[in-house]
Amino acid sequence: MSFSIETNASGRARERFEWRHSHGFEVEALGGRHSGWKLVRMSNPPLSILHPSSLYAPLKRKYSSNVLGQSSDGKEVVAVWSEVSWSLTKVLRFRFLSTGADGSLGDRWAVMAVASALAIWHRDRRSRSVTGSAGF
Repeated sequence: MSFSIETNASGRARERFEWRHSHGFEVEALGGRHSGWKLVRMSNPPLSILHPSSLYAPLKRKYSSNVLGQSSDGKEVVAVWSEVSWSLTKVLRFRFLSTGADGSLGDRWAVMAVASALAIWHRDRRSRSVTGSAGF
């Protein structure tokens, strides 16, 4: 799933973002499931994301080949989410990262990121319920 939107960082230009399924350390750091989704900014990332945060220090050792906030193809990861399986009141954990967290992409972008994450969650939940009821 991908979307394009005008961001504050690009002036009036549209930028493209793509949700990718992930087992990376950004997802694991959310404390939910070990797999989830990361939102990748398809333009070139700023140099500032190449310095890992101390928040991820224990996981950084485990995944030393990757850089915090960077996908395997070198793109910036700006948001991440995973489902929560052990809570009665929460269904997912969501976190903005890098330029997604510092506000430079803008409020419209933030709303689109959250809305698109919820759309993926809803689609996946609906497909699991259809698959689960097919055996009856």
